[in-house]
Amino acid sequence: MFRPKEYIIYLELDPSKDNFYGKVTVKGEGGPIELDAEGMEIISVSSNYTYDGKKLKTDAYNEVTVEYKGKFWEDLLGPYKTGGAIVTQFEEHYARRMIPSVDSPKYKAVFKVTVKAPKDMEVIFNTLPVEEKVEGSYKVITFEPTPPMPTYILFFGVGPFRKKEKGRVRAFALEESIKDVDLSLKLAEESLTTLESLLKVEYPLKKLDLIAVPDFVYGAMENWGAMLFRESAMLYNERLPTKLLWRVAEVVAHEVVHQWFGNLVTPKSWRDIWLNESFATYLSYHAVKSVDIRHLHASDIIDGLQRDSLPSTRPIELDVSGEDVITTDTAPIIYSKGASVLGMLHRYLGETFWRVLSDYLKRYSYSNASADDFFDVLKGHWDGSEWFRSMWVRGKGHPLIYVNEDGTVETYTFSYFGLKEAEWRVPISVNGNGYIAEAGFKLEQYPDPGFFRVYFEELVDVKKEHVWKLINDYFAFTILGLTDLSSYRDIVEEYVVPEYTAVAEFIKNERILWRLGLGDGGVRVLKSLSPEDSVTKELVYSRLIQLGYPKAVKYGEELLEKYSNGDEYSIALNSYFRSGGEIENVIKNAKHEGEERVVLEAAASNMNAEEFMDYVLESIPKAKRIYPLIVITNNPTFKPEYWLREELETLKESLHKHHLDRVLLRWIPESSLSYEEVMEVLDEAGDVKARNYILDLYRAYRRLLLS
Repeated sequence: MFRPKEYIIYLELDPSKDNFYGKVTVKGEGGPIELDAEGMEIISVSSNYTYDGKKLKTDAYNEVTVEYKGKFWEDLLGPYKTGGAIVTQFEEHYARRMIPSVDSPKYKAVFKVTVKAPKDMEVIFNTLPVEEKVEGSYKVITFEPTPPMPTYILFFGVGPFRKKEKGRVRAFALEESIKDVDLSLKLAEESLTTLESLLKVEYPLKKLDLIAVPDFVYGAMENWGAMLFRESAMLYNERLPTKLLWRVAEVVAHEVVHQWFGNLVTPKSWRDIWLNESFATYLSYHAVKSVDIRHLHASDIIDGLQRDSLPSTRPIELDVSGEDVITTDTAPIIYSKGASVLGMLHRYLGETFWRVLSDYLKRYSYSNASADDFFDVLKGHWDGSEWFRSMWVRGKGHPLIYVNEDGTVETYTFSYFGLKEAEWRVPISVNGNGYIAEAGFKLEQYPDPGFFRVYFEELVDVKKEHVWKLINDYFAFTILGLTDLSSYRDIVEEYVVPEYTAVAEFIKNERILWRLGLGDGGVRVLKSLSPEDSVTKELVYSRLIQLGYPKAVKYGEELLEKYSNGDEYSIALNSYFRSGGEIENVIKNAKHEGEERVVLEAAASNMNAEEFMDYVLESIPKAKRIYPLIVITNNPTFKPEYWLREELETLKESLHKHHLDRVLLRWIPESSLSYEEVMEVLDEAGDVKARNYILDLYRAYRRLLLS
């Protein structure tokens, strides 16, 4: 089989044109050479060849040159246009849309790149330029050769970008958006320095770029040395609420972690993608100190536990083949469960955890690694690596730690649909001390939150900062039938505190109960809270406004009358739209996608839902519709069942395929559709990756009607 070693690439990229020109010479070992190449017009090949639109098969051994033309893709995968610029998104397997290549993470090669582009535009690649010359209205730039790397983390950007620099970090944004990159610059440099200290491995490139664009299919992408971001995940100013500050900090740190986990060491196959994403998710909470995002780890635990409580769950080490592995179905396991399980391992191992990661990176730098390789390193530091992998990484599900009145533990595998007796060994932390909880273990204090449920026959004291986990567990117990709805509400009223994570978990659960006709949305409890920090206050008041509580609406209107920033601005926007405000009056002043997102989410939660849906589908670009359509279930006037029954074709045409799954996952379980109608919707929707996930969650929520 052919193994590529070097690519020599020449590209002509001009955002004013509909196509691009390319020429690539691929060198390596073996053959005959077969390249992935999707949707290209082949001009010439230096050997005999056949091409079917996806595979380019040649007679060449060791070296081949291909001349071709390519297109820009409307689904935002591969090379595409946004904001007058050309950028690329190659993960998982879309480099083949721009470069005929062996497009797999298994193969690393050196890339030698030259780009011809309009001379008045910035040209961005993974490495720095070494030569530039002008040819009329164009410039030709040759870049430093890359280190050995896989195709999926290549990046090309050409456009009217503006630039700021801080140390090793450069930030690029379009037009006036450049003024909002200062936070990201600071956080990226901070993350680099912190991770070098923790991992004892230096960042290997000379520069690290952050590039913000308005249209992106995901939140961000970790291209080596040239990270691409949706504007709302990179740009920040004082006008925006704290929750967007947290998002920017977490996403920037996440992508910087990938410079080691994924880029320096790359998984051998997509089934090992957790070696990238689980680590990047968890380590992001350690990479920055100047913004406190540690509590976001609670969201990982919550999201992962929900997915893992369903029969259709997956193991962290994926039991899949092929290339499409990060989907709505698998992401909560790869990102959230994986990060949560790593957090448990870290708390148990302490500083040994960092030594394991350092040894792993040093052993496999500029190469590929599998789960076998990682656990081989872990085995050298801890004799529990084999059972830990078998139980937590290759196994499905998670434990219920059932604590009897005398404090002794029994363990079960938890599901919303029943408990199963099982032997679990659970790394837990109590007051900073690590233990392995298993059958017969004595547990007399509420443990630090981890990837498990815990039920005390006689509930012990719970720390304020752990109340969110108690609420999450008892809601799950209510779905299961271990407790009833009345008992859940007793727990909430006794323990809920005005702390962001606890309130967010309570509001999410109350929204589900309200949608099922089992409550008032939590107005009474929310009215009783007096949050001190602005971000929790924003959460409480915004939800009360959405539910129509008059005093909250009036408070928001008062904030609107004065110049309000941040969290107060978010509250004011909720009142503005709740009181009938016109969206065009506000969104026209948004300078970039980050500001647009804040406006759209407030409008989605408060406007007349039918009018808002019409506005989104007529006036909002396709790539930006996903976020308001996710949060629109916060809106009491929104009827998801109507859109799913009557307008599904409209939704299919109006959303990117990658976003439709996420909308269906939010809407279907919270709708009033019958099971038969749900099946009809899913059949009509076509290839829904999260089909079983959606069905399981729909059935789980209906169990609440029996409580």
